[in-house]
Formats: sequence, C-alpha cells, structure tokens
Amino acid sequence: MTTVIKSYCCSLPHKVVNSYCEMVRDDGVLFKPNSFTFPPLISVCGKLGDLLLGQEWHGQAMKVGVDRSLHVENALIHMYASCGLFWFVYRTISLF
Repeated sequence: MTTVIKSYCCSLPHKVVNSYCEMVRDDGVLFKPNSFTFPPLISVCGKLGDLLLGQEWHGQAMKVGVDRSLHVENALIHMYASCGLFWFVYRTISLF
C-alpha cells in the first residue's frame, strides 16, 4: 500500500489524500501506516505548499508513533522549510 501512496504522490498529488483515507479505516483493518508511509505524503505537501495538510500528516505520524523516524523527520524538515516555517525547522533540528 505504501507503494501505491508513493506513486500517487508522484503522479496525482491531489488524489493521494482521498486514497490514503480510503485505505486507512478507523479500525485499521485495511492498512496500517508505518514510517515509510508518511514521507511521501509529507513531501507532497511541501511541493504543493500546503502547510495545513502537512500539519495533519505530521499529527497522523505522531499518532501512529513514527514521527521520530529519520525518514519522517527529514520529510518534515523539508516540508516546513518549503512552507517558510524556518523557525520550526530550527526547533526540530535543535531537538536532536
């Protein structure tokens, strides 16, 4: 499923939100996201300049418990910097 999400991020970035929501249910039966699921989702927000959606993905990554993964942290730094929140990038880096 992560491969499907990544391909949507590359080819149809606006469709990725609907696809992700369809794959992840409240009961988590269909698909359980992991540390490799969120970097493409977060990166597409940086490319689109969609800070609010990026913050939603950040919250989802925190909820799943993968926000401290290196892949996710790199995507978050890129997304926040692309959206102009350099203070957040600095704060994130200084937590390491």
